[in-house]
Formats: sequence, C-alpha cells, structure tokens
Amino acid sequence: MVSTLDALATIGAKLADRRPSTDLYQDIARIVRSASHCDTIALSQLNPVTRRHDTVVNLEYPETVLRHLNTWFVEHDEVYRHMRTGDGKPLRWRDMPFRYESMFSAERVFRPSGFNEGVTVCLYNQDGRYTGALHVSTTDRNQPPDEAMQLLSASQTLLGTLVDWWTTLDTPSVEDEPALPGVGDPER
Repeated sequence: MVSTLDALATIGAKLADRRPSTDLYQDIARIVRSASHCDTIALSQLNPVTRRHDTVVNLEYPETVLRHLNTWFVEHDEVYRHMRTGDGKPLRWRDMPFRYESMFSAERVFRPSGFNEGVTVCLYNQDGRYTGALHVSTTDRNQPPDEAMQLLSASQTLLGTLVDWWTTLDTPSVEDEPALPGVGDPER
C-alpha cells in the first residue's frame, strides 16, 4: 500500500506534468484507492450549467451505486448536505455523530451492494468553489484508516482543481496562440 505522503507526492507530480494524458484521472484514482485502502472509488465533476454531477472516473462501483451517488445522494443525503453547507471535512460512517448505517443511502444502496464503510469528499477549487465529489467505499468496516483520512482531506483542493468544470489541464496558454491571426504569417 502507498503511504499518504507518497500518494500526495505522486498526485502532485502527475498534476505538475502539463503534457496531455488520457489516463490522468484513472492514474490518480488508482493512487487514492490504494492509499485509502478502499475497494471502489469514483470521481465526479459538477457541471455548473446543468447542476448535475458527471462521473469522471469509476473504479469498480456498480452502475446502480454510481447513479445513486450522482443523483439522489448529492441532492438529498443529509450528511452530504452537511458537508456542502457546514463542515466540509470528510467523514467515515463510523466518525459521524449518528448511525449512518440506518440512513437511506447506507441502508438501501451501499450495504445491499456489499459496502460497510465509505467516505465522500466534497471537492473545492483554490477559490473555495465546489467542483465535485470523490467517493470511496469498502467492504471492510475497519477501513479506511486514519492516515487515509488525512490523504482524503489533503486532496480536497488538489482534486477539486483537477475536476473544475471551468478549467482543464490541457487548456493552451496565451503564449501558444498568435495574438492576431495572420500577423507575422508568411503564408498570408
């Protein structure tokens, strides 16, 4: 398993590499899944135009659970609402001040799908604007460990900036485009 510090360093290095990569989201999801000791991971992006969450990457969540996470969960789940409007700190089910296992999402969706513990991380860009969510789940009630929770908390802004709908890593810089089309172009 990858340590929290190693995972953050690897994620940072991947994000600093400005070359386009079709595997960037998958690579980062694999790193976080390994370091958090979870069975599944999904990264979703908020589309601010439609106000819908769209999956950017999914590693092993069943389609029914993924659909729930991107619809009912982000619209109605009490804990998710608390994280979005109050304390944005990621919480495991066992860290909550009430029995999450008895709530709708856990009772009707996650546990029937075999998950006994999980964490949703609300993601924010550097300006503090909500950009999406990271979901991890596990069949093992004793995972993720405390060290993994530190990784999930520390990655809120890194991953939030990564999935920010308004920006992308492969946006060309101003220097890459001519200031005036045709000016200085010997063919014109």
